[in-house]
Amino acid sequence: MQFRHLQSFVTVAEQGSFSKAAHLLYTSPTALTQQLNTLERDLQFELFVRSYRGVTLTPAGTLFLDYAKKLLDLGHEAVSVCQTKAGVNNHRLTIGCYRENTYKLLYPNMKRLTQICPDLELVYHCCDYRSFFELLEKGQIDTFLHPFASYIADHRLCFLKMGTSRLFLSMIESHPLAKKSAIALNDLHGQKLIISAKAETRPLQSFFDYIAQHDLSIEIVSCNTDEEIFSKMFSNNHIFLTLEYCCDPPLGFTMRPLGWPHTIDYGFIYTQDPSPALSRFLHFMETFSL
Repeated sequence: MQFRHLQSFVTVAEQGSFSKAAHLLYTSPTALTQQLNTLERDLQFELFVRSYRGVTLTPAGTLFLDYAKKLLDLGHEAVSVCQTKAGVNNHRLTIGCYRENTYKLLYPNMKRLTQICPDLELVYHCCDYRSFFELLEKGQIDTFLHPFASYIADHRLCFLKMGTSRLFLSMIESHPLAKKSAIALNDLHGQKLIISAKAETRPLQSFFDYIAQHDLSIEIVSCNTDEEIFSKMFSNNHIFLTLEYCCDPPLGFTMRPLGWPHTIDYGFIYTQDPSPALSRFLHFMETFSL
């Protein structure tokens, strides 16, 4: 059993898709499938149930996921502690991201970053806003890139704004509102609107207040997993409230901008004593991003 196979397993489990996980891991879906097949042979039990909608964990796979994360965390911690003890100058940065789409916010600057800081190696780790602080404290991520970062940061943390994002709506292509090029708030009267239970919702409070004040009869539905979100969109014609940077819906779904004047800040959260490598990275992003 290899650590890279454990990382591949965790990524597929979190994304619910081999193709999405392969994109994050910079490999092909075929190569990733072979890794997981090898891991299942080593473990002697199946980790996933595969279907045309994606993959879901078996009962044994669900149990093993917790152990796999602990093994990976312990392995990274051991390497980090021993490198520090040995005086190794580590230029690898782990960037926590709320969703797999989030790291795409960095794409416009990656070529220049490679030219200016060729020694920096960036690694992405998907996590939600409820767990990122613990990961920062343990040194398992160096910074957290999030659309609601300015609301999550507190006196223990620093925030570097990267930009702003508009609100978008995601729905199945056959939804009546999908015929519109843009959707006004009044168009949502009587609709069921999904929000992610794992997301920070304080920046959206003015949006919820507007709905209540204008009696739009919009039912807000909270979902815990991507699988639950897509199931409600596909089976019940629900609409998902999302952000501009997520504009790559899967086959059969589409996205439309919401006519809402406010935008959401996004950026990096980091501790008050960043490493020299992280300081260089943040200085670069501050200089060339805004």
